[in-house]
Amino acid sequence: MSQVINVLQNAISNNQNIASVTIIREQGSSPRGIGSMMLVTKDGLLDGSIGGGAVELKAIKDAQTALLDGQSITVSYPLASLDMTCGGDIEVFIQVYTKQDEVLIIGAGHICEDLTYYLKPLPYKVTVLDHREEFAVASRFPSCTVICNDVIEGLNSIQFNDKLSVIIVTHGHKYDEVALRYVLNQPHQYVGMIGSKTKIATCYNAMVDDGYTKEQLSKVYAPIGLSLGGETPAEIALSIVSEIHCVKNNEKTIHLRDANK
Repeated sequence: MSQVINVLQNAISNNQNIASVTIIREQGSSPRGIGSMMLVTKDGLLDGSIGGGAVELKAIKDAQTALLDGQSITVSYPLASLDMTCGGDIEVFIQVYTKQDEVLIIGAGHICEDLTYYLKPLPYKVTVLDHREEFAVASRFPSCTVICNDVIEGLNSIQFNDKLSVIIVTHGHKYDEVALRYVLNQPHQYVGMIGSKTKIATCYNAMVDDGYTKEQLSKVYAPIGLSLGGETPAEIALSIVSEIHCVKNNEKTIHLRDANK
């Protein structure tokens, strides 16, 4: 059992989708007792067992369905109906652990401080990346993962996935284009970049010349944020967090990217 728990803890720490299947009730004869557990991913059984045979195969399929639905469920299995000779029945609880939404902020300046303030009460796992030692300091960003490294080397350490939102706000825009080029070749849920429309157009033209498509660039939110008004770092940060939340929930609104087109 300790091995199964360790595997589960590791999967959760790595932000993986996984389901635990635990026997919570038994009646009559059953292959394994209450508390027996197995772990299931979208690809099938990962670790553990609730007794093997037809009931385990059925529970694996049910756990995979629960993962797709994102819902934990309780299921009863009359073993006789599954042609198992033990003839009793069991009830299992399928607990679904889904990937947590993540935010990666590239650039640890004043806007980043305000971004982490607004993100703190929301259900996001936040990572901050900056090459400057005096800015990439853990004490400035409580409850965040802080990476002090060259932008490309830092990005190489990130596990990109379709639950990740990327905010590009590097100091003086020095590494904005470098970061955007990297991110567009990785899975992500959202990518936004700060800057004026003139600066963004110059960046896009250079990227098109190097083979990036207009379709790729059309999915970037730049200028970043919603059209809320205001110019202070806190107001900009509020518009960015609001935009990420709208994109995540498929809400329709006015993005700065699309304003005055």
